[in-house]
Amino acid sequence: MFPHLPQLILTGSLLWCAAICWKAAGALRSGTPYTFSMWDGGLVFQGKHLSTTGTKAKFGTAAVVAGTRGLALLGLVPLRTASLFLCGVIALMIVLDLVLRSRGESSRR
Repeated sequence: MFPHLPQLILTGSLLWCAAICWKAAGALRSGTPYTFSMWDGGLVFQGKHLSTTGTKAKFGTAAVVAGTRGLALLGLVPLRTASLFLCGVIALMIVLDLVLRSRGESSRR
C-alpha cells in the first residue's frame, strides 16, 4: 500500500469539505437556496435545493468534517478517533436530512 495514502485522502476530503463550506456560505450570503450539483450531491441529489435552515446545517457539518480532517492531518487527533467522530457526524447528517425532508424544507425543482 502507498504509505502516504491516508494523508492524500485526508487532504482531498479536507479540500472537498472546504469547497462545500465556501458554496454554502455564498448561498447564505446571497440569500439564494443551496443547490446540489454533481460534485457535491451526485446523481441522487443533483438539482435538489436546500432551505436556509438546511444550508446552515450543510455549512456546519461540512465545517466540522473539514476541521476534524485538518486536525487529523496535522497529527493533533489520532486518525482512528477522527474516523469514529466522523461516523457520528455522518449519522447526524443523515438524520438531519430526513428531518428536513419530513418538514418539507428541501425541494427538487
